[in-house]
Amino acid sequence: MLARLDRILEVDPRRRLARVQPGVTNLEISVAAAPHGLYYAPDPSSQVACTIGGNVAENSGGVHCLKHGLTVHNLLEVRVLTIDGELLVLGSETGEAPGLPLLALLTGSEGMLGVVVEATVRLKPLPERVELLMAAFDDVRRCADAVGRTIASGIVPAGLEMMDAPAMRAAEAFAHCGYPTDAEALLLCELDGLHHDVERDLQTVETLLRDCGATSLRVATDATERQRMWSGRKSRSRPLAGWRRTISAWTARSRGVTSRTCCSVSASCRRRPAFQ
Repeated sequence: MLARLDRILEVDPRRRLARVQPGVTNLEISVAAAPHGLYYAPDPSSQVACTIGGNVAENSGGVHCLKHGLTVHNLLEVRVLTIDGELLVLGSETGEAPGLPLLALLTGSEGMLGVVVEATVRLKPLPERVELLMAAFDDVRRCADAVGRTIASGIVPAGLEMMDAPAMRAAEAFAHCGYPTDAEALLLCELDGLHHDVERDLQTVETLLRDCGATSLRVATDATERQRMWSGRKSRSRPLAGWRRTISAWTARSRGVTSRTCCSVSASCRRRPAFQ
């Protein structure tokens, strides 16, 4: 029923916000904001079909949530109906609201606390430059170490995703995204921002990945190739759906990597905030 509430009510480039109904899809917001040089940062794998109402209910993220945050970090205000039919306004278009932070409480509550009938989201300027590196490794442990060392270096990538060999090969067979199927692990690292900042960070990350034992490095040549590289990550649930073995892009359990190694990676990641 809420799918019929599918109108974008307002896009305000001056205040960098969009006011939408819950049936608007995630991607539609960025498409509407694009003529103003803006976009909506959270990008779940199903962003073509998933709605903003569902994103609020699940606190959805996506491959770029490392730097740009989850849905809760990009919400300004929501209007919800309670079980008694009362209309509540949580948050504020200015980003500051008095009282308890009930907007954060509602986000991710899976509709148990109220039904979203309108959402106001934060828009961000399109980055001046985006670069995506794809690094192959002959050992999962070295790849996992590269994740921790990248974050510990002070660089917060827009996206940072790791796959082991079975996940990578399944994704490549399904999406044909150009992954090196002879590698034991793969790391995708995307950098965005001002041109000179990305240039500096790109050189730093390339050096760091080589020091960590990357057997090959490749930088996407354009937006089309970036999209193709990410397609394996964004569609990995489909080729892996029938597998008995669960494979996580962040949890390197196979090839001799212990839980202690994974914990050390997580500890390194916690040294920096999850978003800026």
